[in-house]
Amino acid sequence: PENLPVVVVDDSSLNRTCVIRALARVQRETGAANWTFHQFETIEQAQPCLREIHDAEKKAVVCLDEQMGSRGGVMTGIQGTKWLLHDLHFKGIVISTSGDPDAGLAHIKLGAHYSWGKPLPKHEQILDDLLTAFAAT
Repeated sequence: PENLPVVVVDDSSLNRTCVIRALARVQRETGAANWTFHQFETIEQAQPCLREIHDAEKKAVVCLDEQMGSRGGVMTGIQGTKWLLHDLHFKGIVISTSGDPDAGLAHIKLGAHYSWGKPLPKHEQILDDLLTAFAAT
C-alpha cells in the first residue's frame, strides 16, 4: 500500500535498523510509495505515534520487540501487543520481532500477524508475509 506508516519498537538501534532495512527493501521491490518509518526504543515512547495512526484510521505495520527495559521501558512486547489489539483495537499489521520464540508465540496468541524472531527471516519470507497480510486487510 501507499502512504504506509511503519513503526519499529526495539531497545536496540541495530535491531531497529535491520527491521527498517528489510521493510524498506519490500517497499522498493513492490513499488509502494511514501512509507514513513518511525522508530522507538520503548512502547511507551511509541504510544502517541500509534494512537495518532489509529485515530487517522491508517493502515500500518508495527514491529515489536519483547524486552525493552534497557531503555527504560516498562511495558513488554506482549503487553504492547495486548494494548494495541485489545485496548486500542488497532487495525494494522502487528509483527513480533522478539528473539524469544515463546514471547513470539504469546504475541501470535494475542493476535499478532507474524513472529519473525531474530535473526529476521529471509527477504522472500518477509515479502510473502507482508503481501499476504496486506491482501487480507
